[in-house]
Amino acid sequence: MTPEKKKAVLEVIAWMNKNSTFWVAAGHLPAYTQARDKDEFRNIQPNATSAKLADTAIFDLSSVLAGVASPVYDAAGNFLMPAVNGEVTAQEAMEAMRDDLNGQAE
Repeated sequence: MTPEKKKAVLEVIAWMNKNSTFWVAAGHLPAYTQARDKDEFRNIQPNATSAKLADTAIFDLSSVLAGVASPVYDAAGNFLMPAVNGEVTAQEAMEAMRDDLNGQAE
Protein backbone atom coordinates (compact mmCIF):
# COMPACT_ATOMS: atom_id res chain seq x y z
CA MET A 1 0.00 0.00 0.00
CA THR A 2 1.37 3.39 -0.91
CA PRO A 3 1.83 5.99 1.83
CA GLU A 4 -0.81 8.15 0.14
CA LYS A 5 -3.38 5.37 0.10
CA LYS A 6 -2.64 4.47 3.72
CA LYS A 7 -3.09 8.12 4.73
CA ALA A 8 -6.43 8.28 2.88
CA VAL A 9 -7.66 5.05 4.49
CA LEU A 10 -6.71 6.28 7.96
CA GLU A 11 -8.49 9.59 7.31
CA VAL A 12 -11.70 7.73 6.41
CA ILE A 13 -11.44 5.55 9.51
CA ALA A 14 -10.82 8.63 11.68
CA TRP A 15 -13.87 10.35 10.16
CA MET A 16 -16.02 7.27 10.85
CA ASN A 17 -14.85 7.18 14.47
CA LYS A 18 -15.47 10.88 15.02
CA ASN A 19 -18.94 10.61 13.48
CA SER A 20 -19.90 7.23 14.92
CA THR A 21 -22.98 8.47 16.74
CA PHE A 22 -24.88 7.33 13.62
CA TRP A 23 -24.33 3.69 14.66
CA VAL A 24 -26.20 4.26 17.92
CA ALA A 25 -29.45 3.98 15.96
CA ALA A 26 -28.58 0.31 15.43
CA GLY A 27 -27.91 -0.23 19.14
CA HIS A 28 -24.13 0.16 19.07
CA LEU A 29 -21.93 2.10 21.45
CA PRO A 30 -19.27 4.24 19.79
CA ALA A 31 -15.80 2.95 20.66
CA TYR A 32 -14.40 6.44 20.15
CA THR A 33 -14.57 8.14 23.55
CA GLN A 34 -15.05 11.62 22.13
CA ALA A 35 -18.14 10.42 20.21
CA ARG A 36 -19.64 9.14 23.46
CA ASP A 37 -18.94 12.49 25.09
CA LYS A 38 -21.05 14.43 22.55
CA ASP A 39 -24.43 15.80 23.65
CA GLU A 40 -25.92 14.14 20.56
CA PHE A 41 -24.99 10.73 22.00
CA ARG A 42 -25.85 11.56 25.61
CA ASN A 43 -29.47 12.21 24.58
CA ILE A 44 -29.96 8.73 23.10
CA GLN A 45 -31.31 6.20 25.59
CA PRO A 46 -30.67 3.53 26.69
CA ASN A 47 -27.34 3.63 24.86
CA ALA A 48 -26.02 6.67 26.71
CA THR A 49 -26.72 5.06 30.07
CA SER A 50 -24.97 1.82 29.15
CA ALA A 51 -21.99 3.60 27.54
CA LYS A 52 -20.07 3.48 30.81
CA LEU A 53 -19.63 -0.26 30.15
CA ALA A 54 -17.25 0.59 27.32
CA ASP A 55 -14.79 1.99 29.86
CA THR A 56 -14.26 -1.47 31.37
CA ALA A 57 -14.64 -3.58 28.22
CA ILE A 58 -12.29 -6.51 27.80
CA PHE A 59 -11.79 -7.65 24.24
CA ASP A 60 -11.44 -11.25 23.15
CA LEU A 61 -8.03 -12.46 22.06
CA SER A 62 -7.42 -12.44 18.34
CA SER A 63 -8.46 -15.72 16.75
CA VAL A 64 -8.64 -17.06 13.22
CA LEU A 65 -11.64 -19.20 14.22
CA ALA A 66 -13.82 -16.96 16.39
CA GLY A 67 -15.59 -13.66 15.86
CA VAL A 68 -18.32 -12.30 13.65
CA ALA A 69 -18.52 -14.04 10.25
CA SER A 70 -15.89 -16.55 11.38
CA PRO A 71 -15.60 -20.32 11.04
CA VAL A 72 -17.26 -20.70 14.47
CA TYR A 73 -20.31 -18.76 13.21
CA ASP A 74 -20.39 -20.91 10.08
CA ALA A 75 -20.08 -24.08 12.15
CA ALA A 76 -22.96 -23.03 14.38
CA GLY A 77 -25.19 -22.71 11.33
CA ASN A 78 -23.86 -25.80 9.61
CA PHE A 79 -23.82 -28.16 12.59
CA LEU A 80 -25.79 -26.81 15.54
CA MET A 81 -28.91 -25.72 13.67
CA PRO A 82 -29.50 -29.20 12.19
CA ALA A 83 -29.37 -30.55 15.75
CA VAL A 84 -31.83 -27.90 16.93
CA ASN A 85 -34.10 -28.84 14.03
CA GLY A 86 -33.89 -32.54 14.89
CA GLU A 87 -32.10 -33.48 11.68
CA VAL A 88 -29.10 -34.93 13.57
CA THR A 89 -28.44 -35.74 17.21
CA ALA A 90 -26.70 -33.26 19.48
CA GLN A 91 -23.79 -35.69 19.76
CA GLU A 92 -23.44 -35.93 15.97
CA ALA A 93 -23.56 -32.15 15.65
CA MET A 94 -20.91 -31.56 18.30
CA GLU A 95 -18.58 -34.17 16.86
CA ALA A 96 -18.96 -32.77 13.34
CA MET A 97 -18.41 -29.23 14.59
CA ARG A 98 -15.34 -30.30 16.59
CA ASP A 99 -13.84 -32.10 13.60
CA ASP A 100 -14.53 -29.20 11.26
CA LEU A 101 -12.98 -26.59 13.55
CA ASN A 102 -10.04 -28.77 14.53
CA GLY A 103 -9.31 -29.22 10.83
CA GLN A 104 -9.21 -25.45 10.36
CA ALA A 105 -7.06 -24.79 13.42
CA GLU A 106 -4.18 -26.96 12.19
